[in-house]
Amino acid sequence: MFKRILVPTDGSALASGILGPLTPFLHQENPTLVLLRVLEPKHYDGPTEQKQQEADAKERMGRLSELLEGEGCSVEFKVEFGDPVARILHHAKSADLLAMSTHARTGVARWFHGSVTETVLRDVKTPVLVSNPSGLGPHQRFRNLLITVPDEPAAAKALGEFAATLAVQQGAKATLLRIGSWEGDWALDASPAGANPDALPLLPSALDLKQQAQVAAAPLKAAKVATEVRIGWGKPADGILGLATELGCDLVVLGTHGYHGLERLMYGSVSEAVVRHAKCPALVAHL
Repeated sequence: MFKRILVPTDGSALASGILGPLTPFLHQENPTLVLLRVLEPKHYDGPTEQKQQEADAKERMGRLSELLEGEGCSVEFKVEFGDPVARILHHAKSADLLAMSTHARTGVARWFHGSVTETVLRDVKTPVLVSNPSGLGPHQRFRNLLITVPDEPAAAKALGEFAATLAVQQGAKATLLRIGSWEGDWALDASPAGANPDALPLLPSALDLKQQAQVAAAPLKAAKVATEVRIGWGKPADGILGLATELGCDLVVLGTHGYHGLERLMYGSVSEAVVRHAKCPALVAHL
């Protein structure tokens, strides 16, 4: 499924921690790990310091590569000068998966501050595996997937097909969650309590949500994956995080269309909240 995996790193333990959640993929298809370190020239005083930093980075990356190769991984490493966003996006074009870690409170690892990650996640077309420190422990396989279903039928179908391949590879079961967004208290598998009766007709019905979820469920069921459909109303991030914890899920799968404008802001806030606070890694599939 993932033959070539790009792992950008700033050399920190947090950034390298994503290798733990990658373990289920490393032992399935023996992919090539591409470790990428991008050094920004503006951070160094002159060519002498640049050369020294490059040499130091290559030495550290070489040691990490040897360690991974000793565990049976196929590894390449690259140390480059340039703009981190541009270099990540360039190398992501030839990768099947991009993997990086985040900080639970302040967002992405030090090297991925602010606009770097936002731009990468917005523009990259490659699936992205992301985890905060809570999900960075070693994983043997992902056994219990939570899949968040988008409302657009084509995207839901594409996400279902992606998740089916993943679930079969990992030997996992899958729970699909379709959420009707509203600002009241979170309600799972039942109509929102306390909603203004005048507002209820504006909310998606249980039947609508179930039908939308079944579009994504069909490829999973066809692949003989044990599949359950859940629906809810409320703030999407609250629902995703709550159900993932309740079910003890070890991977949350999110789908995005590559939104723009207001939709991008809404999607970004949901995915950011999930990534920062989930107790397991998240896999973002760009549909």
